[in-house]
Amino acid sequence: MRRVVDRLDMSGPNGDLSRARFKRDIIEFFQISWAMIVRQPEHRRPYLSLLSYCIRHNPHALNAALIMYALFVHLGPFSRYVVGEIDAQIAAVESGEWQRPVLEAAQ
Repeated sequence: MRRVVDRLDMSGPNGDLSRARFKRDIIEFFQISWAMIVRQPEHRRPYLSLLSYCIRHNPHALNAALIMYALFVHLGPFSRYVVGEIDAQIAAVESGEWQRPVLEAAQ
């Protein structure tokens, strides 16, 4: 994540604070922070580390970095499930348990 934060170029309109969006951005920041710090304490340290790093090195990229982190946290369990299912299917093929599905004619 730190390499991504370093490479994000949020100069120009993408990194500027908008008065119209400021209230919504603050609310989203606290919602994401609450989810990472309180509801998922196992992510507290990496989240706060990313937050600190981003504020020090590229504060304009803070919003994008936190959204990416939340996305990774959200997709992590799903990706582990998918990998487990694929591994189970590969094991079934290798052991000879897998059977080709029966094809049915379209109606």
